[in-house]
Amino acid sequence: MIVAQLKLKEMPDRRAMPRWSMNLPGQIMEGGGTLIEVSVRDLSARGFLIDADVDLPVGAIISIETAGATLGDARVVRQIFAQYGCEFVTVGDALNLPTARAA
Repeated sequence: MIVAQLKLKEMPDRRAMPRWSMNLPGQIMEGGGTLIEVSVRDLSARGFLIDADVDLPVGAIISIETAGATLGDARVVRQIFAQYGCEFVTVGDALNLPTARAA
């Protein structure tokens, strides 16, 4: 019998900004102007993670709104299954992280 032990090495979180975990409904608008319902999973001053039942190519520019506030435009930087990591390219005037988190 062969017994193997797997040890996972914790990777340091290299993010420069604090990130808030959440499960907040939102909408994104892609280039064609179609509104798509999403769930915002985390949010920081630099970007966010969403769950979306749509195919968004890496590099796509989207607009995001949640809790009645336009957060800004963002670039899709990674995809893992139906989750998309996005980085803000412009930030809307309504981006107020404590308010968005509480909604």
